[in-house]
Amino acid sequence: MRALPVLLLALAVSAQGRELLQISSQILNGRDAERGRFNYVASLRFPYAKDTGVKLNEFVCQGVLIRPDVLLTSAWCLVNSGMWPIVKLASYETNGGPAEVRRVTATVWHSGYTGTIDDVQDDVALMLLDKPSSVTPVQIAAASRDPLARNDKLTIAGWGLTQDDPLATSKHLMYASQFLLKQQRCAEKWSSGDNPVQNGGWDTNKILCGAYAGHNKALCYGDAGSPLLRRGATAAGDLIVGIGSQSACKGDSFLGGSIYSNVAHYYGWIQNGIRILKSSTVQGYGAWKVARKADYPPKPTCKGIGHRCMESNRQECCSGSCFIWACWPSA
Repeated sequence: MRALPVLLLALAVSAQGRELLQISSQILNGRDAERGRFNYVASLRFPYAKDTGVKLNEFVCQGVLIRPDVLLTSAWCLVNSGMWPIVKLASYETNGGPAEVRRVTATVWHSGYTGTIDDVQDDVALMLLDKPSSVTPVQIAAASRDPLARNDKLTIAGWGLTQDDPLATSKHLMYASQFLLKQQRCAEKWSSGDNPVQNGGWDTNKILCGAYAGHNKALCYGDAGSPLLRRGATAAGDLIVGIGSQSACKGDSFLGGSIYSNVAHYYGWIQNGIRILKSSTVQGYGAWKVARKADYPPKPTCKGIGHRCMESNRQECCSGSCFIWACWPSA
């Protein structure tokens, strides 16, 4: 079982049995966010017209501003939103409303991300914006500190589904509370049974899981790339400790809660990835894979990098190859 982005539900039946959700961006049973409180949370919009199952400028994923010109997101969002999506910051409404709009010009993702159904580790990526944002970036958890006390009340924020119903989309930003669980408990919940959701990785601290006992609150379809935050008194004091990766869109059952990439674990990867993004001469290597929009000009006769494709018809992509539902660079 695997979490599916809500916008791809129509494709799910034919997509090699990917039935659970690798989330795109929604909050199950969340509350209305205070307008302007989470301006650093970015809405990622699909940048192409006439692709299967999605419209131009449709909301498909999330990211978080960690530098004036850099977003932190999940590697899955590169599948769901394309390599270089339209970005809305300081936005509140899911669609419409005032916002600061930017375009993505380059991406870096973790080479360990394979997108396999029962083990999505290294689900992290970075996006470079075409110009800096005026929004204050959020702080990221550093590798040298441990902000993850298990009794901390943390916050998730996102747009999209407010319940396990593809039609229950939110009109604006929502938030909810989560508490981190011990890694052993996470392993018991998510890597057991005949169809484990997250098969391993709990002993590496690459991933975290959270829930809110007795409350049906969690990430849901559409929440990939959404932040797990330790909130400060104001937005300037917020700290991002996790990036939304997987969920069963349930809050209080055995599979209740959600799975996050541990930002502190990837602190060094993030810093090096930012340097790669900002250097036009540095190519991806080791744990870093890079794609720059200028290196992949559009071709009118076939689908280029970032467009939707079907794994059953890999020849759709005129450059790269079909990875899950998107044309990705081969390198």
